[in-house]
Amino acid sequence: MAWTQQGEYWSRPLDCHDRQFQVIAEFGKPQGREQAMLMGVVQLQTPDEADIDLVSQLRAAWKALRLKHPDIALVLDNDEKRYYPVRDEQDLEGWCDATFRVEKVPSSDEVLGEIMPMAAPHATCHWVPASNQLCLVSSHWRWDCRGIIKLLHCLLSELASPTPLPATFDGDEARHLVPSLDVVLGMPDTLEPAWEARADELIASAMSEENQVTIGLPISPGRATSLPGNTRRVGIRIAAEQALALRQSCRKHGVTLTTAVHASIIAETARVCTTDASKYVAPALFDLRRYCPPPSDGPTHAASLRMLALPLTVNAHASWSELAHAIQPIYRQSFDPEKSNMLFVRVPYVNKVTALLQGLKDMDIHPAQDSEPHLSSLGVIDGQIERAYGDVEVRDVSFMIQMLTGQVLVYFWSWGGEMRLAASYNEAYYSRDQVDRWLEAVRENLVENLLGRAD
Repeated sequence: MAWTQQGEYWSRPLDCHDRQFQVIAEFGKPQGREQAMLMGVVQLQTPDEADIDLVSQLRAAWKALRLKHPDIALVLDNDEKRYYPVRDEQDLEGWCDATFRVEKVPSSDEVLGEIMPMAAPHATCHWVPASNQLCLVSSHWRWDCRGIIKLLHCLLSELASPTPLPATFDGDEARHLVPSLDVVLGMPDTLEPAWEARADELIASAMSEENQVTIGLPISPGRATSLPGNTRRVGIRIAAEQALALRQSCRKHGVTLTTAVHASIIAETARVCTTDASKYVAPALFDLRRYCPPPSDGPTHAASLRMLALPLTVNAHASWSELAHAIQPIYRQSFDPEKSNMLFVRVPYVNKVTALLQGLKDMDIHPAQDSEPHLSSLGVIDGQIERAYGDVEVRDVSFMIQMLTGQVLVYFWSWGGEMRLAASYNEAYYSRDQVDRWLEAVRENLVENLLGRAD
């Protein structure tokens, strides 16, 4: 699955991860929307006295990013990715005109869904002057949130140290196209029977009769059959002092902060769930970049999808401590090839899950009643995105994903010592107040179980 030149363009076949998110994206097409479209956002501030034409600088940075990270401009063509190199400066300028946009909306929250119900063929960059927010938007098959973090850093770095355009355009940027994860990891062409068997075991366990029904957030009967509307986002912050205390308490409990947050999400979902479901069934998400050899683990492969979702099933009505210690081994499992074969199992596993999703899509089954919340932990992003780039200060960082079902996705990350929780949900199935109250309850549950108080 390496890139090869085909006349005027370069191409490579889709890998299992690309195909999975290609299928996921298509669930929303009957409504003219795209499931799981991603957006990363930074809020910027320039000195009041500075004479800065920020839009011109951002456009120049975006054009430089195209040449360093050409994957932002590749397109899907059936079962392959295609990249057409920049022909000349006019071609690059036209691309920038089409993909860099200044938006007349109050904030970045209106970009995903309202302005862009579906992703453009190429990644897009949006400047929202009303809120001083810069947004990167694309389909999930192009990148994941950890990739967006690295791309935002690369883009902002151009503000501090601009890269001049080349004197001539000869397609040389194609050498920066990101290879598939299978190429990076040296995945064998032939799958071993043991890998297929383990993949079947994972799927069989997740789809067993007892695990078919999961707890979820309550959706009123009047909303449950609604077509999806716009995606909305609510978020909360945990101050640095309390965040530090939570981290210290996690170490005493022998669990990670991600595990602790997920346990609180499950506990608070079980508390408000109105069905008799006894299990929580959802994906646990893993970043595979840490298992890639350098430089594939760094910014050079920013525009890539390096995420794996494995099934997580627990007794939803267990105590918080029991939940945390049931979840911890799942998040702690190693993908190191010397300790586990899971990097190899992932290929047949993802292929089989994609086939199941394709079957559901073909049967037009995508019920809004699936309402279990999911967690995506992005870790500490200080140092991955700097606090300032030249005269431009970064005031905030946030993330959003388009959700077209009753499921809610919670992003969790740390920035400037603070902990952040942000929930993306569809307004057709929940009110803002409902999700806001639930997310605050998750925070209170986390604090109470780790610090013994809910302040």
